[in-house]
Amino acid sequence: MIQFQFFRNLRIRAKLLLAFGSLLAISALLVVFTFRTLDRIQSYKQLTEKTDSLFITMQSMEISMAEFISEEFKSTAFLKEGKSKAQETFKTNYNLANGLINYIDESLPWNEERSKVTDLRVGLTKTAEVFARLTGKLTQRGFKDFGLEGALRKSIHEVENADFKYDKSDLLMLRRHEKDFFLRKDLKYQTEFNKTLIEFREKVSKTAQPAILDLITNYQKQFAEIVDMETKIGLTANDGLRGELQTVINQVKPQIEKLNRYVDTQSKTAISQSIWFLILIVVIQIISGVALAIYYSNQISKPIKQIKSAVLSLASGNYPDELVVDSTEEIGQTKDGFNQFVKRLQVATNFAETMGKGNLQLHYDDQFSNDVLARALINMQTKLKDADEQKARINWVNKGAAKFNDILKEDNASIEKLGDSILRFLVNYVEANQAALFIRESKERDLLVRISSYAYGKKKFIEQEIEVGQGVIGQAVLEGETIYLTDVPKNYISITSGLGESTPKAILIVPLKIRDQIMGILEIASFSVFEKHKIEFIEQISENIATMLSSRKSIELTNQLLAEAREKTEMLTQQEEEMRQNSEELLATQEEMTRQRQELEAELMELREQIQLQNK
Repeated sequence: MIQFQFFRNLRIRAKLLLAFGSLLAISALLVVFTFRTLDRIQSYKQLTEKTDSLFITMQSMEISMAEFISEEFKSTAFLKEGKSKAQETFKTNYNLANGLINYIDESLPWNEERSKVTDLRVGLTKTAEVFARLTGKLTQRGFKDFGLEGALRKSIHEVENADFKYDKSDLLMLRRHEKDFFLRKDLKYQTEFNKTLIEFREKVSKTAQPAILDLITNYQKQFAEIVDMETKIGLTANDGLRGELQTVINQVKPQIEKLNRYVDTQSKTAISQSIWFLILIVVIQIISGVALAIYYSNQISKPIKQIKSAVLSLASGNYPDELVVDSTEEIGQTKDGFNQFVKRLQVATNFAETMGKGNLQLHYDDQFSNDVLARALINMQTKLKDADEQKARINWVNKGAAKFNDILKEDNASIEKLGDSILRFLVNYVEANQAALFIRESKERDLLVRISSYAYGKKKFIEQEIEVGQGVIGQAVLEGETIYLTDVPKNYISITSGLGESTPKAILIVPLKIRDQIMGILEIASFSVFEKHKIEFIEQISENIATMLSSRKSIELTNQLLAEAREKTEMLTQQEEEMRQNSEELLATQEEMTRQRQELEAELMELREQIQLQNK
């Protein structure tokens, strides 16, 4: 029984060799050739792996360079000590790439392709050279208090702290152009900066000392130097040293890919030739062993029938019972592979059914997550999650709009109380921390008057007036567009909580306009950045707020006019009553005078009659 099991566990090739003693010589040659072929295949495989590793190493170099250019050159450790993790990673990968190139150069069996290796070595050296130059420029450029940027900061602080009178909004505008250039890398902001600085110099030249003008000139010079350095470094990924570095990388990577494809093609060709020769030997053995094939057919056909039955069951839509693996040879491995395949299908089916029930958080079994079907299902799960998130954002916007409309229905509330309700709703709904509502008043001056403010769930109302065009908020009225700041100056605004005060991470300033008329400004501050759909939601309801402000101002104006008319009507009524009373008094006086006149006339007639009687 043990011997039978031993025979069953033998490889099919070993069974045939054992069965066909007459083919021992051929089989021996086959074994020798097989090992030689495997050795060649292994050497070709290693060479292919080295070319693959070279490509991956080049990608790692590119990533480390990108990390250094985008972030790590700004680190304090690099600016002070010249040390950078990305640079160390680049050096490590550079040395590894050189080692791989040397290995490929020594192992490449096809001499006609050695020129490609030489070109790769030259390209790699060029990459390191350009990166070193770029590193030097970035070091000169500096960041914050270091290098040219440090000198720029020092120069503007010297202007700001100088003893002379100036409009702070002018310096604020200069700083804005400066920051716009750093953010967008557009030379038009240098033009705007120079234009604004010339205007600023002309304003202060009448009263400022020459030393002050020298400080302003030094500020302009420092800004020009850092702009020039940024231009040399590259305003975009395709300009300056960054563009030169990308060009070198783009030249090296295709060379690696081409060499990789060539090695892979040649390896596959050699392997294919070896396989065809092996097939020829096997065919000879099969022809020689036809007589014995019937004897061994039972040993082979039985497990095949089991596999067939299982495959047919699976083809009909039913999961077959797990196949019993009673050997370790090819058929046993096939059974094991088929069992694994069925398990993969079962896992995929259960995963799909669970998703169909609405559970999109299920984690795919890591054991089977790398096959094609698993990747397709996981990709579908990702897309369904994205769709759910999009639906949730739409529902969030619709729900917020409905709640906001309910707030606007508070017809009896004053504009200040309504503003408080709006800010309280917005701060809590978009998960911000502080907000203020400004209304535009244009009586004697064009002003923005803060009528409501809200912070950390507690109202902090402080009367404040800002002239249109003054500061970022006043500038938003002139531009008529949303301003979104993520690099907030420390002295711009603070959010107060039980733990103290802190500068917000993001400021959103939205003009409240209706038919291109700015009715006010909505300012919201947050410790976290605003997501795109939240900004769009705030901009959407800003139109409703503008309409509400316009309507409320019209209602207040109408009520004011009605109150004035009512007051005038009451005054006229009072005057009319006084005139009526005066008229009645005058009429009574006239009647009394008529009565007295009649009495006097009667007395006069009586006297006349007495006089006539006496005369007679």
